[in-house]
Amino acid sequence: VLFVVFGLLNSLFEGKVVAKLPFKPFGLIMKMSHRGLQGNDPTDCSMAFLYFLCSISIRTNLQKFLGFAPPRGASVGLFPMPDPKTS
Repeated sequence: VLFVVFGLLNSLFEGKVVAKLPFKPFGLIMKMSHRGLQGNDPTDCSMAFLYFLCSISIRTNLQKFLGFAPPRGASVGLFPMPDPKTS
């Protein structure tokens, strides 16, 4: 679903400035925030960067609200610590 929404929004806002950043981003961040835009204003923000920022900030809160997030004590790494009580 996220890929379909991203594709739809990307086609609707292609080449358009959707936001102005309150700071001048550096290096790699500027390349991401200015992706697909004409001009040289570093504070212009593309839809892709804004979508990325919103998705990472909203996703965790939405997962917690809907109950999809793992419990607080659960290990979320690739190699969780073994439980010493089971050995």
